[in-house]
Amino acid sequence: MVQATDAELWERAMEGEPEAFGILFERHARPVYNYLFRRTADWSLAEDLTSVVFLEAWRRRRDVRLQHDLALPWLLGVATNVLRNRRRSQWRYRAALERMPRERGEDFADDANVLPEPRPFEVLTGLASPAVAGVDPQRKIDFALEMERRATSLDARVRRVSDAMYSDGSGQVEIYNSRGLEASFDRTVAYGVLETIAEQDSEMQSGFAFTHGRDMNELDLAGVVKEAVENAAGLLGARPVPTASVPVVLHPHAAAMILGVLGNSFSADAVIKRRSLLAGKVGEPVAAEIVTITDDPRLPEGLASRPFDGEGVPAERSELIGAGVLKGYLHNTYTARRTNSRSTGSAVRSYKSVPEVGVSNLVLKPGTLSREALLARVSNGLHVSQLSGLNTVNPVSGEFSLGLTGHWIENGRLTRPVKELTVAGNVIALLKKVVAVADDLRFMFAGGFCGSPTVLIEELPVGGL
Repeated sequence: MVQATDAELWERAMEGEPEAFGILFERHARPVYNYLFRRTADWSLAEDLTSVVFLEAWRRRRDVRLQHDLALPWLLGVATNVLRNRRRSQWRYRAALERMPRERGEDFADDANVLPEPRPFEVLTGLASPAVAGVDPQRKIDFALEMERRATSLDARVRRVSDAMYSDGSGQVEIYNSRGLEASFDRTVAYGVLETIAEQDSEMQSGFAFTHGRDMNELDLAGVVKEAVENAAGLLGARPVPTASVPVVLHPHAAAMILGVLGNSFSADAVIKRRSLLAGKVGEPVAAEIVTITDDPRLPEGLASRPFDGEGVPAERSELIGAGVLKGYLHNTYTARRTNSRSTGSAVRSYKSVPEVGVSNLVLKPGTLSREALLARVSNGLHVSQLSGLNTVNPVSGEFSLGLTGHWIENGRLTRPVKELTVAGNVIALLKKVVAVADDLRFMFAGGFCGSPTVLIEELPVGGL
C-alpha cells in the first residue's frame, strides 16, 4: 500500500479530517520530542510541550501549504515558537482542551475507562510483621547510632557519616468498588540507610549502603556498615584513566539503577502515548539471550509485593523480556481494554489518584556464576559501582550519557579506584551486549523495587583522559 505523503495528509487535515493529522502526529512525534528534550533537558516537560506543539499546529493548519514532505521542518519551527512562548502556549493548550468537548459536541466518555470484574486473589503471606508495632522508639534511635559508631570504628579513614537512618512503617490497603469488590492486605517495611565519608589528606569520598526487611530483626546491621565503609574508603585515591573500549562489569546496584530507568518503558500506557523505547517491539530481540526480566508482585522478599494491584486485580508474575525477546507490556484495566489485551495486575495508585501503570518488583534474572567467577572472565576492564546522570536518559530513544565511578579490573581482580569516566550509548544496545550475569541478586529502590545481580557487558567505549 502506498503511504500518503505529508502534503497529502496536510490537505486532508485542512479539510477537517483529524485522523489524517493523527497520522502526522504518529509520524513526527518522536523527532519533535527529541528536539524539545535536547532544548529543555527535562523529559517530562518535553512530553508536555510535544502535545502543545501538535495542538498549536492543528490550530494553525490553515496558515501553511506544504510543498513536498516538509511537515517536520515546519513542526520544529512551531516547537521553537512554543519554547519561546512557553507559558502562553501551555495556557492555550489547557484552554483548548477545555473547549474541545463543547466545540465538537461530543461526549468524551471512554469505553475503556471501566472497573474490572471482581476476581478472587490468592493470599500472599509474609508481607507484614507484627514485630514492627512493638519496637520502642529508643531502640530505633540506638540502631541508627550503632551504625554510626561501628562505621567510624571500622576504618580510621572513615571519621564521620553524613547519614545514618533507621525507618519503619506499616499500612493496610483496602479497596472497595461498586461492582462488589472487597479486598485488603497488611504490609510492613523496615530499613537502615548509611552513608559514610572517608578522608585521606585533602580528599573525601562517600560510600552508601542500605539494608531492608519486614522488621528490624531482618536488618543486617554489620553488613550495611561494612559495605558503606568499604565503598567510601575503597574510592580514596581514585583517578581518571585513558579513554578505551573495554569490558564493563556493573555492580548489582548500578545495574538495578539502569533497570529502574527501563521500568517505565514496560508500561502499556507509555507505549500507547509513544513514550516508550520499547513501543512496537513485541516479539523482537531487545537484549542478549542471557537476559530475562520479570515484574513479580508476588516475590516473597520484594518490598513492592502485593496480592492484588491498585484496582483489585490479582497480582501475577509477568515475563517482560524472555531470553532477550520482548514478550509484552504491563497493563492496568484501561490500557488492556484499549489494546485488546488483559490486565497484568499492574495498576498503581494512591487513595487520591486514578490508576496508572507501574512496576512492582522488577528483576533481572540471576545466572549461575558467582561474582568472583564472572570477574575472572575480565583480564582488563572496568567495574562500575556508581552511576551519575541517569535523569538524562531519553525515555523514548533510550540514549544516555552517564558518569562512572568504580575500580579498574586486572586479571579478574579489582585494583585501583577510578573516577571521572563517561559512557554514552543506547539502553537497548547496552542490553544486547550483556554476556554474563552472576548469582548475587541485590535489590534497591530505583523507580520501583529493582533487583539485579552483577552484570558483565562485552565492551563499551569509556571516556577518560
